[in-house]
Parts: sequence; C-alpha cells; structure tokens
Amino acid sequence: MPIDKHKGKDDVCYTGSKLLRANIWEPQFDQNTFFGRSRHYFKLCNPMNFFSAERRLEHARKIMERYRKGDPMDDVSMYQLWKAKYLYDSTFDRYTDDKMFLPGRPAAFVPMTALIGGGMLTYYQSAAPIIFWQWAFQTLQLAIHYTARSPNSKVTDKQLVIGYGAGTLAAVSTALLYHTAFKCFAPITSRMGPALAAVVGTCVTVPFTRYNDIEDGIVIYDNKDKKLAYSTVAAKYSVLLDTLKHALVVAPPLVAAPFYMEYLEERGTLCRYPYLTLPNQMLFLALFCTFLTPLFRAIVSDRASMPFDRLQPELQNCITKRGADPPPRRVFFDLGL
Repeated sequence: MPIDKHKGKDDVCYTGSKLLRANIWEPQFDQNTFFGRSRHYFKLCNPMNFFSAERRLEHARKIMERYRKGDPMDDVSMYQLWKAKYLYDSTFDRYTDDKMFLPGRPAAFVPMTALIGGGMLTYYQSAAPIIFWQWAFQTLQLAIHYTARSPNSKVTDKQLVIGYGAGTLAAVSTALLYHTAFKCFAPITSRMGPALAAVVGTCVTVPFTRYNDIEDGIVIYDNKDKKLAYSTVAAKYSVLLDTLKHALVVAPPLVAAPFYMEYLEERGTLCRYPYLTLPNQMLFLALFCTFLTPLFRAIVSDRASMPFDRLQPELQNCITKRGADPPPRRVFFDLGL
C-alpha cells in the first residue's frame, strides 16, 4: 500500500529498528484515490525538476543511494527524503541509476509537450509542417514509452518501432485528411485537426506496442498480491485502459488550446501581434500540462481489476482447482509497459 508520509520538515528518517522507514520506491501518496494519484503525478512531472542544477540532481541521487544501501540517514528529514525521491524518479532510471533519455524523462514532459505541441497547433495549414510536427509528436511518444519501459517488460525494441511507425502513419494520414476536408471551415474547426491526429496516433501506437501482451496474456493477482496466472482477457482490458490513459494525457491540452487561441483572435491580439502565436500556444500548453494534465492522468489508475468470472472459463477452472482457498471475487493487474 502506498504511504503518505509527508508530515513536515522535522520528521527524521532513521535506519534499523529505531523508526519504520518509508517505502520511497512506491509513490508518496495513496494510489487508490484520485487525489493521491493527482498529487503523485504533479510532483513526478514537475517541470521545475527539468531545470534543476546538476548539483541538486547529484545530491538527490546520493540520498537515494544511501537509502538503498541502508546507510544511517540521521541528517535527512522525511521531507528531504521524499523531495529527493521525486527529483530522482523524474530524472534517473532506478534500475540502472543512470539519467534517463532526456526527452522521455517525466521532468521533461511539460517542456517537450509545450514545444512540440505548440508547433503542431501553430503550423497546421500546409502539408509539410503537418507531416513534420505530427512526426515529432509521435517521436516524443516513442521516447516516453522507451524510457518508461521496465526491464521486466515483454515489450521489445521491435514492437516499439512497429508501434511508432503505425502511430506516425495514422497520425500523419489523419492530419492530412482532416486538413483537406476542413480547411475551408471556421478557424476553430481547422485547429482541431492536430489534436484529433495526435489522439488517433496514440490509440494506434499502444495496441501495436503491446501486441505480445494481447497474444500471451499478462499476470493477474489476487487482493494479497499473490500471482495467479496469465490472462489474455485481462491483457485486452489492460490495453484498452492503457490506451484511454494515454489519450487522456494527449487530448485535453491539444483540444483546449484552440479555444484559447480563438479567444485571442476575437480580441484582435493575434492580428496586432502575429509573432505571439507560437509563444502563446507554448505558454498555454505548459500551464495546462503542469496543473491540469495530472488530474486527467489520475482518472485511470496504473493498477486495475476485473471480476473473476470475466476470465477465460478454462483459466477460472484452473485457478479454482489449484488453490486451497476459494477463488477471489476480483483479480488485479497492472497497466502500462
């Protein structure tokens, strides 16, 4: 169970039996609640971490290294420990202790989305920019998937490339078709093309990337985290929720930005200062992704469940015959890579 241990700067984290140590390999806040997930994603994707000095990053890494080794930490408060944990998780790979690929870091999510999303929403009126910015956005999604993939994931590099190619083709095709069909419509309608294309690309990428999971199944657990079996039904449900999760991250800022630009256009701001179009788009996306995207991301939890009787009949029989206890009413499984 995730632990919410942020009580103040005077809480001190000791090793040994003096004080139960916080499990900082788990999120600080309860992931069973929408509010807890929102707080977690807000701290993990805080754009200020992207601009942190090398000295602060190294200090956070050393704190985590001391924690991992079980060294005495009498000089580190609980507040400092959690702060170091989120700075570390937003920049470093916990499995290798190396820095993540920069565009795919959680800390880089806001600035990279603002930069590429701003270009995509600004230059949408001719074919060449449409192709370039849709390709750039799907490349960013590839970087995020590649960086977020755990060592135990069944997703291979080949699958990532196939998903990337399929998603890019879908996004570019959708954007070009939309532009051709709606270029003579009202500006607000035309501005929705990039958002629709990006969502279509995302909805194509995720299933292609997780094809092995759909074919082989994913691990399901009972409510005590005991591994039960591999289920293809749970895998399909997981991929569906994972696709929805990514769409909820991609769509809201790209859909909201055109309404903001339409408002500026009606006021005459963009007519007087056309050079402010791109900076305004980027600023709006940065603010939206910083403060509102964590709320949309928190709608879907990283762990889901389904009724036991929805599993394959043969798998239900196998689990029932194998276990001494009655079968669980619900089974649990993880989303994502």
